[in-house]
Amino acid sequence: MPRVQSSSAASDRNLQTSDITTNNVSTSKHGFQPKATNARTGAMLDSGVYGAITEARITLADNTTDDVSTSAHGFAPKLWASAWQSWSPTLANLTIGAGGTQIAQYIQIGKTVIFRYSFLLGSGSSVGTAPTITLPVTANTYYGTLNQDFPVGHIIINSGGNGYVGLFEIIDTTHFRPLAIGAAGTYLGGIVSFTASVPGTWTTGNDFSGYGVYEAA
Repeated sequence: MPRVQSSSAASDRNLQTSDITTNNVSTSKHGFQPKATNARTGAMLDSGVYGAITEARITLADNTTDDVSTSAHGFAPKLWASAWQSWSPTLANLTIGAGGTQIAQYIQIGKTVIFRYSFLLGSGSSVGTAPTITLPVTANTYYGTLNQDFPVGHIIINSGGNGYVGLFEIIDTTHFRPLAIGAAGTYLGGIVSFTASVPGTWTTGNDFSGYGVYEAA
């Protein structure tokens, strides 16, 4: 039982303890920490006794504060999804409408995002001037800076009964757009935005589809 050897104030220096558990901490009162076990297989639990640290006793949250880094040890980052996921992009100047469909899927591996996107026109679909589509994951700020847009993937276009080639281009950290490749002289040259009649007059059954790869924020 702890006792003070003199009339002076209790301190670490004059406090003596013995191998009894009467005043140990418990779930009903404050107290002394139990004697160490030296087993190296557990830790002090909230029940007031030593026990093994098991998966059931660990609660983790979706934050990166204590993740491993180049400057410190830490937790391994959470795993990225191993399967393709769907996302629901916001469309501008591009209407799905009756009979129209879109497929928007992506996978992220570390900072690399790979996406595939297809748009099929139905009777109620329409293509406006310079349509844009939101990205599945926010892109690095490198994209769209200094008025530089970045092509990130190729697309195949079926418009107005003809086939064309084009590309997906990221225009800022949250949007990309489909473009057609134009012809100029001897060589292919220039990229042009979609309109209701570019690269052909869009109608039911027309489509464009392709993929893109970019760096996430």
